Amino acid sequence: SPHYSLLDQKMKVIKGHDAPLDCVNNKDTYVYWDICGLQAPIRLALALANADYVEVRLDPGDPNTPDYKGAWFAKKPALSEKGCPFPNLPYAMMTDGSYLVQSNAILRAIGYKYNLIAHNISLMDQALDQATDLDATITGACYRDFSSLKLYFIQKLPQQLHDWAKFLGDKPFMAGDSVSIADCKVYEIFRKLQIIANEHALPDLFAATPQLATYIQRFESIPAISKYQASDTYMSRPLNNPHAQFR
Repeated sequence: SPHYSLLDQKMKVIKGHDAPLDCVNNKDTYVYWDICGLQAPIRLALALANADYVEVRLDPGDPNTPDYKGAWFAKKPALSEKGCPFPNLPYAMMTDGSYLVQSNAILRAIGYKYNLIAHNISLMDQALDQATDLDATITGACYRDFSSLKLYFIQKLPQQLHDWAKFLGDKPFMAGDSVSIADCKVYEIFRKLQIIANEHALPDLFAATPQLATYIQRFESIPAISKYQASDTYMSRPLNNPHAQFR
């Protein structure tokens, strides 16, 4: 049976050493590693929604041992047999018996369920997918070649941030007047970028794009977000799993 220890009853976050195959406590259940990674935007969306859910954070273990990530790989075939068509992390098990994989698909499902879909879906999807591409680039380097990011931040990122500032324009949020799931993804990659810039002792990342700095502050000042980030269950680090060059 799973070995779970309850972290916070109100936030319904559980640390585990065994990936669950069914909803925990008869609630929508979201499962990922005990890191920020792909799950951080999902956690932000759930906080915005004030959702009733359970999250299981799996301990990946020691990367120098044979059973590294065994909490997941031991259960992956069984999850497929249960009906999850593409078992992967993160995954979500819903109380209606359905399974969800792919982090952006999970975000969209949360958005539709809790009214976090922007009126302008085209803008929302552009922001969400563009942030996903940027996150993949940054995260890949964190695992494989962290030192390369310093040059990337100097040569390529300034233009990309300029493009983001143009996309935002005078809108309060990426897709319009109201916060949406896209902002959860965009905010989290901006937060990661600032952490990495600090690590490389680079100048203020958003000095040339003050509207993005204001955007970050605006998102963090949303009451549901500020409450979540002040809670014991909010995770700001590690960004990545133990085998990454930068966490």
